[in-house]
Amino acid sequence: MPAPRPRTRLVNFRVSDEEYATLRTACTRHGARSISDFARLAVLGWAGSTDLQATAMQWRLSALGHSMVELEGRVGHLLGELEGRGVPGSQAAVERTEPGR
Repeated sequence: MPAPRPRTRLVNFRVSDEEYATLRTACTRHGARSISDFARLAVLGWAGSTDLQATAMQWRLSALGHSMVELEGRVGHLLGELEGRGVPGSQAAVERTEPGR
């Protein structure tokens, strides 16, 4: 993946509360890490940017990394809950899934 070029220009626009809520929902649905990233990709897509595919791939990779971190936290929480309840085999499951054990 090519190194991102520094972004030195600022593009600014105002939205209503309803439009902002719509943008937040769209960001979550499409895996964008921020409204800024979502707006940049959307605007550049309409403008016919040649870097659109690279930007979209960066988005997807960022969303995948975010999802993996969230999943790791949830699995850790669930394992902790199981251990706290004394569920047989829960510690063995932790030992089998942790690297280096």
